[in-house]
Amino acid sequence: MGVWIAKDTKLRERRERNFVIFMEGEKKMKTTASLKEWTKKREEEGRELAASDKRKQARLKPLPVLAILLTLAAISVFIGCAPEPGGLPALTVEERLAQSLNELWENEDWKEVIGVVEQTLAINPGNADLIEKLYAAHVNLGLKSLLEGNPDEAVAQFNSALKIKPDGAEALAGLVQPATSTPSQALTGEQLEQRLHESWAVANGDDKRAEEWGEVIGVIEQILAVNPGNADMIEKLYAAHINYGLKSLAEGDPDEAVTQFNNALKIKPDGAEALAGLDQAAAGTPSQALTGEQLEQRLHESWAEEDWATVIGVLEQILVASPGNADMTEKLYAAHVNYGRQLVGEGNLEEAKAEFTRALDAKPDGGEAMAELNALTGETPSPPPVVLAPTATPQPPTATPIPPAPPPVADAAMIAIPAGEFTMGSDHEVERPPHSVFVGVFEIDKLEVSNQEFERFVRETGHVTEAEKAGDTSWRYYAKNKPQHPVVKVTWNDANAFCQWAGKRLPTEAEWEKAARGADARSYPWGNQWDAAKANAREAGNRGTTAVGSFPAGASPYGVLDMAGNVSEWTSDWFQPYPGYPGGDGDAQYFGEKFRVIRGGGWFDQDLVRTTARSSSSVTLANDDVGFRCVR
Repeated sequence: MGVWIAKDTKLRERRERNFVIFMEGEKKMKTTASLKEWTKKREEEGRELAASDKRKQARLKPLPVLAILLTLAAISVFIGCAPEPGGLPALTVEERLAQSLNELWENEDWKEVIGVVEQTLAINPGNADLIEKLYAAHVNLGLKSLLEGNPDEAVAQFNSALKIKPDGAEALAGLVQPATSTPSQALTGEQLEQRLHESWAVANGDDKRAEEWGEVIGVIEQILAVNPGNADMIEKLYAAHINYGLKSLAEGDPDEAVTQFNNALKIKPDGAEALAGLDQAAAGTPSQALTGEQLEQRLHESWAEEDWATVIGVLEQILVASPGNADMTEKLYAAHVNYGRQLVGEGNLEEAKAEFTRALDAKPDGGEAMAELNALTGETPSPPPVVLAPTATPQPPTATPIPPAPPPVADAAMIAIPAGEFTMGSDHEVERPPHSVFVGVFEIDKLEVSNQEFERFVRETGHVTEAEKAGDTSWRYYAKNKPQHPVVKVTWNDANAFCQWAGKRLPTEAEWEKAARGADARSYPWGNQWDAAKANAREAGNRGTTAVGSFPAGASPYGVLDMAGNVSEWTSDWFQPYPGYPGGDGDAQYFGEKFRVIRGGGWFDQDLVRTTARSSSSVTLANDDVGFRCVR
């Protein structure tokens, strides 16, 4: 009798484990409450069965073992515990839930997704991945409700998301949208990326209103709802709020500017640009929300006029588009020091102290700012202001030069490339596929590095090229009587060493391509039609290098010269496939961290002079048609 009761208990346990979720062919999942109700009912049945067994125990005689086994097998078939057709074991509740969740997520059926995730969490509480999915599903349902014109449901979903993640940026941003009656454009995948590219380009126009940045912010928030934690998008969201604030200041709307800067601080609590924007709004100083070349021009003009308040505002805008730009951060430090000294001369000592303190925020170990603060505290007269020019040109010697410039390179004119997206790649082999890339503000050498410039580097540092160390032909052989020709026979390591000495670096592949083709996806720096008169390539017949800048008609949209022909140029990147690369090319075997990218083609090349053409080589290559230029 005891054997029968034990077997019956195991059968009941198996029946509970193999509870069929999909009843009578329905696809909808039962709720957690239904599952609990079913379990409770079965437990009550079990207790009644046990009591009945005890009452029958006196009357029931022990069955032979064979009879017991046959009886159990029959009951197993009757209650559905036998293997499913084909001999496959029945799926567990959790496995069926996981299977259904994947299907529902692909179909973007967010209500059903939420129900399934909640059921799974009832079985497996504390699962961090499921909790994150539940948060994302509530946000997605909120966005979908906005699109359908149901802001009340959207608010309910965003609030449900905040119960899961109280500091969820996507849910907080979603709550703002119903308040402004702005339906979200609940696009997905490539549509969202394309929408972001288009809306950013529109908002960045000088003639556009600040509200255009609201559209950008909405698109980024949708991307983050689908892919929370995307660091690149979080950075873009921060920048978009800053741009919205700066544009609002320029339009005379400080209240909206303050709102946007505070939103930026929710994303990056120590964001220097947002903090500076709040200072501008409090001071009632409208930002000149310029971009790209206009910002660079404004910086030079205001620096020459020693209008330090304007200089600081322009630098802060540049740093919004290019955070972490060491050169601009150094200039911001110098501008605060110069402004502080100017205020001391005007007798405004308290504001001067504030400026020196802001200088130390930019550069905590700034000796000049600390000295000025000490002088003010001790009431010691401050030395006359020292004005730093916003270029790498050496300054007149002073007791405390600001800032210490990197070793300058003679005649190394640079061109500013504005921040923004551009189309990188083409439909040709390893250049596939064309794709949108965002590049921050940077400066690039207008010309390739010349023999004269490289000779100075060697003279001042004692550098010996890798070709010379290996006993190969020296760069000096090709430089004889050609001081203005591009330096050749330099490896990637040699080029990298030069750029570091000059206070610069080698360009990334994306930076190089944007400087060469601009934002209109041209095939050659000057346009889409090949012209042999605009580049020193094979068809020119020169059979060697020409002086840098010899083909001004072949300039890129930004005025950068020799981006096609003369010498191929080293970049900083490894030769890797682009996102979405379809494969099928022989050169794909060189992908990986083995070879560095070379761009632009040289005097010996023809096809490689296209703006999108990619080639690569070992970092130890030193050839007579490979040189470089630098960026910062």
